[in-house]
Amino acid sequence: MKMNAVFYDADFKAHEIKDIILSDKDALTQVTFDFKGPVNAVIINHDAHAYGKVLFDQRSLDTFESDLAKISDATARALIWRHVWNQTRDAKFSAVSFFNMVLKSISSETVE
Repeated sequence: MKMNAVFYDADFKAHEIKDIILSDKDALTQVTFDFKGPVNAVIINHDAHAYGKVLFDQRSLDTFESDLAKISDATARALIWRHVWNQTRDAKFSAVSFFNMVLKSISSETVE
């Protein structure tokens, strides 16, 4: 199975890594990419080609909580909302932090 990943740099520009191969025989322990500079957030399974439960790292969660509106791709934001809600429901992300994320970000969301 293949999946894509996206990471956001300090300016919230998306950098995509395509076709990461997942195998039930070999564990995926490392993905390399040629990028210099800080990474604000990472989204694995970008474009939802594979099925799996996604857990964001703390840096990504902090970035989404404070600056989700800076991610211009509405589909990526919808994916983030879904996965952050799942982490909240599973008690892996604070409900207060989720509520703060909603308060800060909801005004920039639209329904299409």
